[in-house]
Amino acid sequence: MNFNKNILFPVIIFIFIGLLSVSCGKKEYQQKETEKEKIEQKNESVLKNQQTDGSQKNSEGTETQKEQGNKNYNAKDNIEKISPSQASEYIGKYVTVYGFVADVAVREKVAYLNFDKKYPENPFTGTIFASDFNKFENIEDFKNKYIEVKGKISEYRGKPQIIINNPEQVKIIR
Repeated sequence: MNFNKNILFPVIIFIFIGLLSVSCGKKEYQQKETEKEKIEQKNESVLKNQQTDGSQKNSEGTETQKEQGNKNYNAKDNIEKISPSQASEYIGKYVTVYGFVADVAVREKVAYLNFDKKYPENPFTGTIFASDFNKFENIEDFKNKYIEVKGKISEYRGKPQIIINNPEQVKIIR
C-alpha cells in the first residue's frame, strides 16, 4: 500500500479535530444535563418542603417573593406596631409596620411600597401583586404618605416585606 504523505497528514489532523470537537460537545452536553438534574432535584425538594402558610417558589425552584396567608388575615387584629427598620427582627411574625413610603414602584406583575428610602436603600417593602391591583383605587397614592401595613413579615432577597393582598391591611395615617 502506497499512501501519499501529503494527503495522509491533513486527513489525520482532520479526524483528530473532529474527534476533539465531538468529545468537547459531549462534555458540554453532559454538564448541561447535570445542571438540569440539579434543578429538578431542587424543584422536588422545594415541593416537599413547601410551607403550609401559602408560600410559593417559582418554576425554577429559586427564591421568589412569598405569598403569605394574609388573604385570610384580619387587619383589625391588635398586633405589635414596629418601624420599618425593625422589620428584619420580626420575620415570620404578624405585625403592623408604621412608616413613610418614600417611593412606589409599579411594575407589570408587582408593585413595591418602599419605606423610609428609595430602593435599594429601603429597610422594608410592602408588596402588592398584579392579581390584587384591582382591589386598590390608586397604588401610587401611597407615595409620600405615612401608612400602617399589617401582615406577616417574610423575606425576599434579604429584605423584609409584607405581602399586601387586601386594602384592609393598609391604613393611610397622614
